[in-house]
Formats: sequence, structure tokens, C-alpha cells
Amino acid sequence: MRKYIFIASLIFFIVGCKKYDDKSDVPKDDKKVVPVEILKNGNMESKVVESLTNDKKEENVESKKKEEVPTNDKKVNFLDLAKTGNPEAILMSIKYYKDKNNVKEMEKYIDLGLKKNIDEVLKLKIVELLNKNMLDKAKVYIDKLNESPKKRDYLAIYYYKLAAKFSEKNDHQKASYNFSKAYENGMKSASLYTAYEYVKLRDIKNASKWFEIANSNGQKEANYELAVIAYNTGDFQKAIKHLKEQYARGNKEVAISIGVCYANIKNYDEANKWLNIAVKNGDAKAKRFIKEINNNREGSYNVE
Repeated sequence: MRKYIFIASLIFFIVGCKKYDDKSDVPKDDKKVVPVEILKNGNMESKVVESLTNDKKEENVESKKKEEVPTNDKKVNFLDLAKTGNPEAILMSIKYYKDKNNVKEMEKYIDLGLKKNIDEVLKLKIVELLNKNMLDKAKVYIDKLNESPKKRDYLAIYYYKLAAKFSEKNDHQKASYNFSKAYENGMKSASLYTAYEYVKLRDIKNASKWFEIANSNGQKEANYELAVIAYNTGDFQKAIKHLKEQYARGNKEVAISIGVCYANIKNYDEANKWLNIAVKNGDAKAKRFIKEINNNREGSYNVE
């Protein structure tokens, strides 16, 4: 029986194995945060009268009942009421000066809202700070928010941006930790970046764990990375499983890799089948593999 000497030569074509350098998988940290509308239609904005958007002076505004708050039997303008710390009036004041493009006055009421820990004002400040990558300051205000889905969203973005900075500095340990925290707060894509950081740390166990998580979340790249890890650790059956999933998703380029994996476990019929599929898909290298396989095994046969 002839030795299957072709196996050694196949090693050089490892599943198109991806190389990881320190920068190729670093996500950008300029992720923009969707601005928060502090007053939305049908909510607080409905409490602001149309007359507030014209050029009349505040003291001459004729308000409806919902625009004014009775205090000691006297109707008080909401701008004055805001100065007393009334949350609703503060939000209305911010909206009022925002509509008038009066940034200076708007900032005064924003600062007042921050001191009173009004959630909608805190969110406005958090968005600003995250977009400026002022992460430490943003975290201070995030921690002041009441527990809510929105708080988790901001935490996810905070951890994502922090992780990206650590990754750029090649501190992959801290990067992997912070990407995992972003994932814990609802950012599914962060699972893939967590895995890449563990690859850079050569921690295959944790890399595999996070690629599995990413794959279960529908991150298409994760499936291929699992195949690469399986191949390089000699688990060709597992590599075939993941590569076939890739092929089913439309990645026709992996047909040759599937064929190579079958050749490594000496299943030559399946190897030829997939290599011929690769030939039909236009992969020129697949023809060479077919010849290599059939010229170096007992009882060879020709496949066009």
C-alpha cells in the first residue's frame, strides 16, 4: 500500500486559515450614540404650548392649564418653576431654549437637571460624553441613572468603547474583559470581539467559548473561526461541521476546505465530492488537490 504522502502537502492549505495580527480585528472606538430626544411627540412636548416657540417674552406668555402650575393660588411660569427644581419644568425649559437655539440658557437648565439627577437630562449628557469618548465622565452619569433598558444600552456602549481603546494598546486582557461586559449588557456583536481578543492572547479555550456564543447569536464570522480552530487542533470532524454550515449560508469558497478536511480523515470519496464542487465553483486549486489525492492512494480513480 502506498503511503498517503499527500497529507503533508495539504497542511499548507489549512482552511484558508486566518492570521490574527494585533490590529486587524480592533473595532473602531468612534461608535456614535443615537441622540436621546428629551421631549418626544405625544409625551412631554405636548405640555409645551405653541406660544412658547414664537418670539414673545416669557412673562407675556398666555398659557393653558397644563403649561402653568398653581402655587399658593398663583400661576407660575414654568421657567420660574424650573428654578425651584421641578423636574417637569426643567425639561420644558430645556426644550424651550433648544427650540430657540439659545445654547447658553439651555445649558443652565441642563446643569440644573444634572444636579437633580433627572433621568432624561442625564441621558442627554451621557450621549454627549460618549460621542466625545469622554468615557470616565460618561460612566459617572450612567451610574446615576435609574435601572432601565436604556441604562444597559449606555453601559454596553461604554464598555465597547473602553475595550476598543485597550485593544488598540494591545492590552488584550482588559479588552476581552470589557468586550464581555458589553455583551453582558446586551451588545451581541461584542461576543465576537471578545473571542478575537482571546485569540490574540492565545487562549484557545476561551476563544472557542466566545466564538460558540457569537455563533449562537448569529454572528456569521464565528462559524468559520470555529472551523479554523477545530482544524488546527486536529478535530477535522468538527471543522467539517462548521464549514458545511458556512457553505449552507452561501460561502461557496469553503468547499475546497471541506474537501481537504475529508482527505485528512481519509474519506476520499467525500473529499473528491467536495473538491469537485469547488472546481465547479471556479476554484482552480481544487483540481490540483484531486490529482494529489488520486495519485497517492491505493486504487486511484480519475475525476474530471
